[in-house]
Amino acid sequence: MLDRVAFQSVRHERDLPIPAREPDADERAFVQREIEILGERAPESKFVVPPIWPSTGPAARLVAMTERTASSAVAALVRGLYRVFWQEGRDPSNPLVLAEVARSAGIRAVAPTAADEQTVRRWTAEWETGAIEMRTPAMRSSRGAVLVGMAAPKRLEAFLRSGRIPSSTEDAC
Repeated sequence: MLDRVAFQSVRHERDLPIPAREPDADERAFVQREIEILGERAPESKFVVPPIWPSTGPAARLVAMTERTASSAVAALVRGLYRVFWQEGRDPSNPLVLAEVARSAGIRAVAPTAADEQTVRRWTAEWETGAIEMRTPAMRSSRGAVLVGMAAPKRLEAFLRSGRIPSSTEDAC
């Protein structure tokens, strides 16, 4: 079903330096709590508290470039980006890490263009103006329904199949 999902990266950490910096105590505590919530929701998934606080800009440009040039590889790219950061604790703003993830996803060229930067600016503007849900992950169906957070698998599957939100009232993180 991921072939029916259009990934839209959000560049919400624009001002962070490249390479990434260490998170401060509040940032580390925030991420630790988010990982605890994810662990409760998806215990089969393994996450680490990343030792870095990276800029999302380079990865967002790579997602935009891949959407434009090799859309069938976007899902693999996004999984790879999440893996290097949330499981391996590596810097997704590092060009060498990005090139490695791109190669693993079957993407040949890693050269985002001005058009890709414009796409990232549009995505960011949609996020900042509330045109899309200001929590992640968020999915909007072609019917206009929005599913926010890490929904339980049955709820996510129903949403992807129907484009509507099932009547379940499960919490999402």
